[in-house]
Amino acid sequence: MAATKTLIAVVLATLTIGTPARGAEIMTVGDLQEFCTASDDGSKSACRFFIFGVAQGLCLAAGTLGDKTHYCIPDDLSAAAMELAVKLAIGQDLMVFPKDRNLEASGFVGAALIKAFPCAKRKP
Repeated sequence: MAATKTLIAVVLATLTIGTPARGAEIMTVGDLQEFCTASDDGSKSACRFFIFGVAQGLCLAAGTLGDKTHYCIPDDLSAAAMELAVKLAIGQDLMVFPKDRNLEASGFVGAALIKAFPCAKRKP
């Protein structure tokens, strides 16, 4: 059962990252929060892999575009550290803006990572 949930989460994550949803439901911030706060290992893995997948997608896009000013997650940052940063951002955001549960999770994760790990400002 846990393996099935993980597989479903990974498939949903793959479908929602970088492609518009057409008739399929997207992963929302509320969905991701449920995965991230569940007690079973399958849900916990789905949470971590979704966040890591978004981070990898953003790294790939930033590298392709040569963008070193918006997305600068340290290369040695662990998936657990990324997960913690996103979980904290979800908790803080939803306490103030509960309707944000309906936002698309991939965009929220990207914004949370950019905010948590800002690029160092270059000195002139």
